[in-house]
Amino acid sequence: SYTSNAPCFGGNKYALSTVGVSFDYAIEQWGGEYRNDTGEVVKGPKDIYAGRTQTRAKTLAVSDVPPAYFELPYEGAQFFSERSFNNGPGIYEITFSDGGTESITTKFKLDARDDVGKDSTMTFDNVPYLNMTVRNVYSFDRDQVVDGTTSKVPVGYQYNLNHLALPVSDTVAKFTVFPDPEQMKLNEFNFGAYGWRNSRKLATNGTWDDSQIRRQYQTAGADRGAPLRQGRYYISRNLSTTGTDTLDFCHVMTVGGAELMLDWSWKSGRYTNRLRSSSMAPTPTPENLPKEDFKAGDVVRLATFGGAFGFPMDSTRVFAKVGQPDPAKRGGTYTDAQMEQISVVPNPFIVTHEGMRSPYEAKIYFTRLPRECTISIYTSTGSLLRKFTHTETDASAPSQYGADVWDLLSSNRQRAASQLLIAKIETPDGATVTRKFTIVVGPARIIGDSE
Repeated sequence: SYTSNAPCFGGNKYALSTVGVSFDYAIEQWGGEYRNDTGEVVKGPKDIYAGRTQTRAKTLAVSDVPPAYFELPYEGAQFFSERSFNNGPGIYEITFSDGGTESITTKFKLDARDDVGKDSTMTFDNVPYLNMTVRNVYSFDRDQVVDGTTSKVPVGYQYNLNHLALPVSDTVAKFTVFPDPEQMKLNEFNFGAYGWRNSRKLATNGTWDDSQIRRQYQTAGADRGAPLRQGRYYISRNLSTTGTDTLDFCHVMTVGGAELMLDWSWKSGRYTNRLRSSSMAPTPTPENLPKEDFKAGDVVRLATFGGAFGFPMDSTRVFAKVGQPDPAKRGGTYTDAQMEQISVVPNPFIVTHEGMRSPYEAKIYFTRLPRECTISIYTSTGSLLRKFTHTETDASAPSQYGADVWDLLSSNRQRAASQLLIAKIETPDGATVTRKFTIVVGPARIIGDSE
């Protein structure tokens, strides 16, 4: 049983015959502002861009309503963070697996110079895609102290993140950001595929043509910046049904308030404006552009940095299994090791303190008892002083659950003298334990401060 201030427990504030669960967790705080960071192709083509965008990571502004608060150890005080502490550092590992194919139809702006006679709506059949799983593999070790021994416990999020596919509104003229990072929980991510037409087209001088004028005719969705698909990685180098145009992809992942990118096309964005500056990743020469795409089994890691790490996730669930504490009720028996938990308190018992109105009020407690047992109390010479049976089936008070009391009287109602005593506690199945304890009986007196 434990106490609680919750009003549902009534006046006594005791929650009887219940189990209390507490949470012990540690937070790792990093310096600097939370931000999107680097990328690494662990397994797969190294010339595909994997890394951050120049879009600033979404953090909690002072004017925003914070998602949570710290409650300080005095009533009525709350500490509100000026920056989001829920978007801690992450190493988001993407593992690709076999997918399938599908047909993609989209619109493009047409260039009067190069697209004469073309239809602005183009179809690309049998576009291959890969499925993917995403996990935050970042972790740190915290200290845990149990019975005076310190050990290391890993802190991390050992599960796959859920993909959140969001609707694409037809009324938005231009998606400068998609999706809004605030729409996703910490255990969710969004992965959008943005199409680019004829991304390998060269200028008349033989250089790669990535000018703003050219880009507006290359972005799928007529340069709206909307994703063609969500939740899958689409393979580039697809030929249109007319055989005149190719479709390549730039993928943007939004997770933990940050934008990160996998860009085979090297077009660095959703639409004409770029999400990546040339200083972050210089534009490659035509001969150095990616030639192979990812395949099943490839692994990529995208990272964020700063903030705090280790908070329990939204909708975290904890399951506590409460079992029958009595081995006999479970079809078993008490062991001697379980009987070792029994204690005699107080030990030694000194009947000389001013809180005793009478030396005949003395009580010694046997705690952590089995539901049924026999308690035999002997003198140091082996004489039986008192024997009684403890059973919870007829206990008259909650204080007798797992405990029993001896009033220091012998079997013939004589008061025990000062001496060393030995108690033997035995269950009906034969499990036993012995406990030595001492009683000191004397006249009542006031104990001085120095004693």
